[in-house]
Amino acid sequence: MITYGIDNGKNGGIVAVDGAGELIHKWVMPLTDEGQLDTDAIVEPFSVFTKDDNLHVYLEQAQPMPKQGVSSTFKTGYWYGLIEGMFNALWIPYTIINPRRWQNHFFKGMKEKDTKKKSFECASRLWPEQNWIVPKHGVKKTTKFHDGLTDAALIAEYGRLDRLSKKL
Repeated sequence: MITYGIDNGKNGGIVAVDGAGELIHKWVMPLTDEGQLDTDAIVEPFSVFTKDDNLHVYLEQAQPMPKQGVSSTFKTGYWYGLIEGMFNALWIPYTIINPRRWQNHFFKGMKEKDTKKKSFECASRLWPEQNWIVPKHGVKKTTKFHDGLTDAALIAEYGRLDRLSKKL
């Protein structure tokens, strides 16, 4: 069983976990040199699977954010639609998940207000051996964690747990 979590958007990420919750693959949302979504790079890892494989994708629902501009909101929705369309075209099963759903599961009882910091704290606790400090697009070097990857990892883990609960 392989479960992918996708935090879509320019600074998003894609993460895969196996049936035991081990993180087996992660990468930042691939973009072209022009800053557009690189659909070929997204499709490539999924193209090796058939519809008989035990694979499922959890795609975070796109939604406008406070203080987000119209152009940015449109681009986020457009990319979200492209990604969803790719999974439909490849016959890859997926579930759209509202961010509040997976956040409520993992952030219960945490005092920190910043959801990105909560995400990093949870992902670091679940996968302590992983390096979450990865440069975002357009950045050469960084000391900050990549919140798109930590969010995608938690989405994948939430999806794995959701799939296991449906088998019981």
